[in-house]
Amino acid sequence: MKKKKILFIISDDLFVRNYIDTGVYKFLEKIFNICLIANDKINSKEKIKKIKSFKGFYKISKKEINDIANVSRQQIWEKINKSSTIRLNKKTLLQFNKFYENKLYNKNFNILASFQKILAFLKDHIKFFYDTNFIFFYIRKFQEKKIQINSDLKKFIENINADNILLPTTSQDATAYNIVKISNKRKSKSILLIDNWDCLSAKSGIFNNNLYYTLWGKQNQNFAEKIHNIKKKKLFLIGTPRYDKYFLLRNKKIRSHFGFKYILFSASSIRYTYETDILKVIDNILENNKKFFNIKLIYRSHPWRPFTKVIDTSLYKNIILDPQISNEHTHKKYSTTFQPDLNYYPSLIKNAEFVISGPTSMIMECAIFYKKILLLNFDDKNSNLTPRKVCEQFEHFKNINMIEIIKKNNYLSKLEQDMEEILQKKIDKKILQRTDLQRKYFLYDDKFSYNQRLEKIINKI
Repeated sequence: MKKKKILFIISDDLFVRNYIDTGVYKFLEKIFNICLIANDKINSKEKIKKIKSFKGFYKISKKEINDIANVSRQQIWEKINKSSTIRLNKKTLLQFNKFYENKLYNKNFNILASFQKILAFLKDHIKFFYDTNFIFFYIRKFQEKKIQINSDLKKFIENINADNILLPTTSQDATAYNIVKISNKRKSKSILLIDNWDCLSAKSGIFNNNLYYTLWGKQNQNFAEKIHNIKKKKLFLIGTPRYDKYFLLRNKKIRSHFGFKYILFSASSIRYTYETDILKVIDNILENNKKFFNIKLIYRSHPWRPFTKVIDTSLYKNIILDPQISNEHTHKKYSTTFQPDLNYYPSLIKNAEFVISGPTSMIMECAIFYKKILLLNFDDKNSNLTPRKVCEQFEHFKNINMIEIIKKNNYLSKLEQDMEEILQKKIDKKILQRTDLQRKYFLYDDKFSYNQRLEKIINKI
């Protein structure tokens, strides 16, 4: 029987980690006649070149990327009435002071900085008016039609002539936009491997029924149907490959990275000020509350979160910066080219007493390991976008209460009490069973591996 021909496209270093390093591509190589192409802007070129079925790098110009970014942004606003996440993003965009940490920590009055803020404020309003007002509808559509399909991608796709195109995506990039346009014209069936939890609720308006989609879980399926009007037959629940190994490790003993008991602080990618302010409060609790005797806090700032204040751990007695992101944090690096090793996470999460977390996808990883989570859910007076607003209005966080091992900390004044309660909370077998069922709504799993599920989906399509 002739093997199905597959074209696999890597557009970003994130997908090298999530689909090459995890063994997804190697698994598919054994089953299908598969070829690989990659964006020439990725940093992992040497790793990619070593793959036997690699066919070459494609190029997308900066102008193409900018033009597509403008169209993609306009398409997102078209979905504003279907997603409260997009509505909250609009409010945040159009507010004057979005520079939370600059405002908080730059105490000196700076005329130039104030002028720059005014210009940014006006620019955002003008751009939003142009993107959404019916007056400019035909101009926007004319500019969109002027965007040609990328010649490099088109050439690779025509020469390889695959039965299926597989593209891991966060849905915001120029490659995904091109694949959508190509799929509208070709008979080859394209499959978007949705790689982020919130892609379908906030990050793109490009989706249509000419493609197929693999999704994190039932929640994403609901977003695809209600926000993007995608037919159910085009949607497949699969989970994500970067967490697949965790299901195998969660019931095993894993050696700790640290020689002491600790609470893990998992920070969000959003520029909150609370994440730095709250550390002093937690340090005092750990120092003075006997229930936390000999317990430290491992603070893990988000590796891709822009920030202006570096954590000086010498100021605290019980707080340690997570070694994996220490270099990026202390040197204020926040590029997505830094891809933390996925093999580090299982021990970090499993050996924690419990997890304090902002609204972030690491909640799902913690839930896989049945780890008790204290979700910060209070308002921050210094921010326009607060943890509570994210939990209440970001679509993918709205039903997070379904997972019972998550406890919300609604007020900073109750933080110590909530920390005590979650430390003492016992997790029995029934809670573990319920947690699996509750988490599955957000992140699917079954008796098969991610690779086996993907193989089955490709064959079905």
